[in-house]
Amino acid sequence: MTTYSEKLRDPRWQKRRLEILERDEWTCQMCSCTSDPLVVHHRYYKQGEEPWEAEDAALVTLCELCHDIEGSTRPDYENTLISTLREKFYAAEILDLAYAISLLKFPPGFIEAQEFIAMLNWLFRHTEIQEELMSRKEVELHGKRTA
Repeated sequence: MTTYSEKLRDPRWQKRRLEILERDEWTCQMCSCTSDPLVVHHRYYKQGEEPWEAEDAALVTLCELCHDIEGSTRPDYENTLISTLREKFYAAEILDLAYAISLLKFPPGFIEAQEFIAMLNWLFRHTEIQEELMSRKEVELHGKRTA
């Protein structure tokens, strides 16, 4: 069985890695650093997928420091988000929030927190997305009434 570190030495990963580094202009997408060593980070994995098979949205260029921070803090931050969602929202509202976020068109790579917050503010004022959410809710409710 091939280990993950061996897979990262595979020529297919090395080629994919270079594609992402070039796409991100050899710049850390979190801190904009260009002088420190860079890595291509998998933001998420899909079951059974090889590292080089990941879609563009799953890969981002980070400097080593940001990569370490991402790896060490993400689980805690995700747990904080989940706790907050449980405390503040009903399940259907969480589903609406997830669906609304999925409708956003993010630029390749990582976006800064301030940009994401600005997108969220825009999201809840954007009538097209509000109408899509309402339409989706009506379809769900109609389906439950006829069942």
